[in-house]
Amino acid sequence: MTIRTALKATVTQLGLKPALERVYLESGLLGERLQYLVRDRPEPSEAIVVAGSARSGSTWLADLLCSVPGIQQIFEPLRELPRWLPVGAPAYPKTCYLRPEGRYPDWDHVLSGVLTGRSRTYWTDTARTSFFPRRYLIKEVRVSLMLGYLHDRFHPRIAYLSRHPCAIVASRIGLGWRLDLNNLLSQEELVEDHLSPWLARIERARSNPVATHAIWLAVENRVASQHLSTRPHSHAYYEHLLMEPEATLRAILSGLDLGTSRVPENRIKRNSRTTWRQRLAKDPKETEYALSNWKRRLSKEDQREVLDWAYRLEVTSYSDESLPVASGQSATPHR
Repeated sequence: MTIRTALKATVTQLGLKPALERVYLESGLLGERLQYLVRDRPEPSEAIVVAGSARSGSTWLADLLCSVPGIQQIFEPLRELPRWLPVGAPAYPKTCYLRPEGRYPDWDHVLSGVLTGRSRTYWTDTARTSFFPRRYLIKEVRVSLMLGYLHDRFHPRIAYLSRHPCAIVASRIGLGWRLDLNNLLSQEELVEDHLSPWLARIERARSNPVATHAIWLAVENRVASQHLSTRPHSHAYYEHLLMEPEATLRAILSGLDLGTSRVPENRIKRNSRTTWRQRLAKDPKETEYALSNWKRRLSKEDQREVLDWAYRLEVTSYSDESLPVASGQSATPHR
């Protein structure tokens, strides 16, 4: 047991964890509260939303973008959704589908608080990136099904990161993650708008853990791509970000109206919850080997299962190769 582990265990046993977490949060928010005495809090339209499926690399991208001065990261606030819902609101799923043209007063309340930096906990403020922030970056893996509504209602800058579905599924399975498709199938609007042709297939596949992850991932990417296809956003591929980080980041920054900003090279090469990145950045062959690691972690049958669900739901950016089929990165500046 390390000293850090021992200290954490002692703090927990003494019941001091909630108090210490509150002290950490409040000390980090001090600069924000002081500055908002003399200036207005940023509008929702000034926020940046970094979205993508879980295990897509969105944390790495958010960390890189937060090296731009004046941006404070708010980490996955919808994990704490019950805290932000108004009294009497239904128990919404954390990964909730919202029609772009719909009316959702409860979600307006939640999203307004998130985008303006009012909804904060120890979890959301794991990374302190600016003591006097001018705007907020919300890193969230639970907004893929509501990006159209989020954009049309609040107009934040949106960056969406894609990664090979087999790589994501392999990572989730390796971590022992399990999903309950009832969280998707219980949402009537989602089923009506996107899933009704495949309900029988989904029911037959839901006992297969690989298929469950593949379905969830395909649904997220189908909805996100349809919502964003007609709305300004910045879209990038994890594989391009890893292989050509400087060029990819320039396009993302431009798409977010941060075109004159730069991410320091030492930040790009710094480990960010992916221990091999710094070493591989110096060797393209090893990088390519890592990008194809899912071919060794998933059987041929599982690979085909994942890709079949992607194609079935019209998510066609990837094939059985490691790199995306689409040539290059697309970025549409925010207007």
